[in-house]
Amino acid sequence: MAANSHPSLPRSPEAPVAPLSVASAEVLRQVRRIEVRTRRLVDSHFAGAYRSLFKGQGMEFAEVREYQPGDEVRAIDWNVSARMGRPFVKRYVEERELTIMLVVDMSGSSRFGTRARFKHDLAIEMAGVLALAATRNNDRVGLLMFSDRVEHALPARKGRKHALRLIRDLLTTNPIGRGTSVAVAVDRLMRLLPHRSVIFFASDFLAEDLEKPLARLAQRHDVIAVTLEDPSERVLPDIGPARLQDPESGEVVEVNTSHPLVREAFATQVADADGRRRKLFDRLGLDEIEVHTEHGYVDALLTFFRARTRRPHGAVRTGPPRALAPALALCALLLASPSSHARAQAVTSAALPAPEGSRVRAGFRVRPDTVEVGDPFTLIVTVVVPEGSRVEWPSMNDSTAMVVRRAPTKITTETQRAGGRTERATYALAAWNVGTLPIAVGNVIIRYGANTLTVPVTNASVFVRSVLSGDSSMYQPKPPRDLFPRVVPWWQRWWPALVLLAVLGVLWWLRRRRRLPAGARSDALRDPYARALHDFERLDRLALADAGERGRYVALAIDVLRSYLAQRQPLVLLSMTSSELVRAMGHDSRVPHDRLLSLVTTGDEVKFARHGLSVARAHALVAEARAVVEVVEAAERENVRARLAAEEAARATSTTPA
Repeated sequence: MAANSHPSLPRSPEAPVAPLSVASAEVLRQVRRIEVRTRRLVDSHFAGAYRSLFKGQGMEFAEVREYQPGDEVRAIDWNVSARMGRPFVKRYVEERELTIMLVVDMSGSSRFGTRARFKHDLAIEMAGVLALAATRNNDRVGLLMFSDRVEHALPARKGRKHALRLIRDLLTTNPIGRGTSVAVAVDRLMRLLPHRSVIFFASDFLAEDLEKPLARLAQRHDVIAVTLEDPSERVLPDIGPARLQDPESGEVVEVNTSHPLVREAFATQVADADGRRRKLFDRLGLDEIEVHTEHGYVDALLTFFRARTRRPHGAVRTGPPRALAPALALCALLLASPSSHARAQAVTSAALPAPEGSRVRAGFRVRPDTVEVGDPFTLIVTVVVPEGSRVEWPSMNDSTAMVVRRAPTKITTETQRAGGRTERATYALAAWNVGTLPIAVGNVIIRYGANTLTVPVTNASVFVRSVLSGDSSMYQPKPPRDLFPRVVPWWQRWWPALVLLAVLGVLWWLRRRRRLPAGARSDALRDPYARALHDFERLDRLALADAGERGRYVALAIDVLRSYLAQRQPLVLLSMTSSELVRAMGHDSRVPHDRLLSLVTTGDEVKFARHGLSVARAHALVAEARAVVEVVEAAERENVRARLAAEEAARATSTTPA
């Protein structure tokens, strides 16, 4: 628990913080600062240790040894054989391309610290070191941040830019949840990582129900637990009565930190929690790195790298499975001292540890540990025994099992320098079901003089993926093929081109239609007066006078007047000059000749003589042009009404009886 006044406590659950999507300048400076600091550590401390611990993909030369019956002739090193006078063969170490997944706990308890930094800040910088080290060795690296939900997930990729983005996401992602759910993180990891990967799981591991999800994760991946701790979480400070708040649940309690019983109970709980955590990691076969906010992570990582490099097979936590360890310990006692056979039988194998310095070792490995249905894979069982002993390997002849043998078993033997020998059986197998399938190999029989030991190979399994999609209900089988090939008509082969031509034709017609004048598309604009009013409104919307083009404004208005008069009077043409227009309209009583003459004369002066106009004068001339149109239209309508009245009177007279 942390004090309620601590700055690392999250905000209230009523106002959750959403993850940031844009990195600010300050965040970019922090990314650069972490990159510079971690790059120095990678170059000076971690580069060699990481490379020796986690190797890349390919076949790397390991050593040469004497030729033994059954070795490949192509593996003979002829240069060494010529110098030594007897045949030697080359040995290679099979490697694989690694995927490093960094899992960071962002719950409320990780945002606590009383020394130089908070626990989650320590995890961020340590993740940056591991990301750059993986990038330096051309490995893929990914990120998953979780609380009681998955806060952020970044798939594993290569490259320095991807590593910098990973560090940026670590700095800019503000968690929404406050609790801790390891099961949620493991569910997402099992979907993100289809193949075996190396997982650095950084958390304080204060949550409940850790065993099931971690056991599920460790079954398929190499999991390294990074335990984040702060000194104030291990020793209760003597500060008298204090109010403490749980950063995940928000529960507040008041305790007297000076009371001896309270301090003793707190120390007991911390010790019990440490013991349970270490027993859990040992039972699951997980490596642990304890990182403290007071001391940092550099020494802890270096210690882990050195210890794990000294372990056989480097990055894979070796040693026999726990179900096989008691039998191998009993085998060690039998082979080390034949006279102690009766004494060894009396010892309970469940509590029997492997003797210190024993030359007998055994174990197995499945390569690859994840396959699809029907894909080949191998089970390699290795036993190191003293000289003079005999090993009998099981045959695996059950053809009805889900995991069956697809080739004869290959047995190889190597002589150890310190005495004894190593026998290795390679089983070529295939699986015919999905899920985690046990590999029923049988028992390995070890005979040493008159003593016989049966060693069961248990807990060997392989994970088999289905070749179908994840949701098989969406799978639709292909229809049956026709007995005779169907001849496709030409128009079915060319129908996409025909459709394209039709679409292009429609688009061309629409474009041409938009180019037609407005009068051709609207019946309302066929009337000369309606067309003139429409043109005057368009001219007003252009606001040419206010824009400084007053002469053009007046000239366009007079052109609208000319167009109207040409439609009302058949003798008037648009190509006439101003004087010709006035003479043509001289006999028309509908037109005010004085106003028309003054208007067209002023328009010619403005248009050709470039006489200056004010804005008010320009608006007045346009209004005069509109007024002339109104006068002519009123006279035209009066003439039409008079003509209709005369025709009506004539019809009435003609229909009156004499």
